[in-house]
Amino acid sequence: MLTLALCLAASQPIAPVDVVHREGDWLKLAARVQRPVRALPAEKPKMAAYLKSLYQKAAVRHSFVLHTGDEVDCVDVARQPALRRAELKGHRIQKAPPPPRAPAIIGNRAAQPFTRAARAVAIDALVRAGKDAKGRERKCPAGSIPIRKTALADLHAFPSMSDVFARLPQSARRGSRDGHQYAHASRGGLRNYGAISRLNVWNPAVSHDGIEFSLSQIWVTAGSGNREQTLEAGVQVLPSKYGDRRARLFIYSTSDGYAAERNQDFSRANGCYNLDCSRFIQVDGSIVIGAPFAAYSVTGGAQREIEIGWFRGPGGWWLWVGGHWVGYYPTELFSALKHHATGVDFGGEIVDDRSAHRAHTTTNMGSGHFPRAGFGKAAFQRRLGYFPSPDAPAWTALSGLDASRTDAKCYDIGDVVEGDPDWGTWFFFGGTGYSRLCK
Repeated sequence: MLTLALCLAASQPIAPVDVVHREGDWLKLAARVQRPVRALPAEKPKMAAYLKSLYQKAAVRHSFVLHTGDEVDCVDVARQPALRRAELKGHRIQKAPPPPRAPAIIGNRAAQPFTRAARAVAIDALVRAGKDAKGRERKCPAGSIPIRKTALADLHAFPSMSDVFARLPQSARRGSRDGHQYAHASRGGLRNYGAISRLNVWNPAVSHDGIEFSLSQIWVTAGSGNREQTLEAGVQVLPSKYGDRRARLFIYSTSDGYAAERNQDFSRANGCYNLDCSRFIQVDGSIVIGAPFAAYSVTGGAQREIEIGWFRGPGGWWLWVGGHWVGYYPTELFSALKHHATGVDFGGEIVDDRSAHRAHTTTNMGSGHFPRAGFGKAAFQRRLGYFPSPDAPAWTALSGLDASRTDAKCYDIGDVVEGDPDWGTWFFFGGTGYSRLCK
């Protein structure tokens, strides 16, 4: 399985895909991007107050630094940010469900397209244990959870707290002509209790250190418009948030159609990344949400993957990552998603910020290769499934997914194949962005 470890500047040249994806080539990925201070004067006191309000120093039982430089606090599980939210006052932490059960996939074995398997990876914090430079164990004590620390400089890279919480900052929504672009496979009108997929993990090049990003993820959805509610999880490169170009594990959820501009109080925010606001209750003490992976897929070489899923289990929507139930979004946060979902979605997404460049962005999606490049070059998602019942996390292979793309000349998705005995339902996706055809 995959291993995870646990911003805004002028555009800089990006190393070619094959260079960036060379295993062990951490220097280019780890290089900190230069993020100018964008915070408005009136917002700086709010940002300082936000950091202080996340959790009290007394709740921190241990701290350490990952080999990537990410600082981690081990916070008492009963004193984590989500449990300070008004709607969750008196909330009792729920017990995790049993591990997901896969179906007996039946298909035409002759149709199996690959003889090489992808290797799973784990969270980097699990794999690269030991001690940090100060001699501190890179491990949280029992009864605590790891929270990646946010520095004031991270917040100052955004104009306002609204932008900190937003999936796409307001500056991008105003300045970008094209904004989000997708290559994905979805199915609506499907009553479900979650979804699951194995995501091929790459480190796509993001061409601009501003608000552009590239991700591969799964979506579980219900509602529409400002009542749209989502659960999202996957692999994302977002320099403006994390300050580097490493692909990281991320989660996101909204209860009000991404209307983050109305949510400046972290204790009442209706949408945010990771543990940035008091929404997600973490129970696992080993997974660092927002941390980078320890290894990525290599063009023509080793392929890495991680299994990620959402399941409507005890008390809320549970996040499954690489063999761990990490935690859950409580049902109290939702209306449309309170009991079940109505849509599932899988694939890639990028942001093309035309306020930063005149031509189309060169930001890659997936591996930076188009689907036709095939296994070992193009990114994939496989073993796509959904949970048809809340009684137990037993998933069923998906059928009837609708593949679509914003512009096939820039990013594309291949045929959605069903019934493979090992890969189940799967597809390739991705693209280069700017080219002679994509402008």
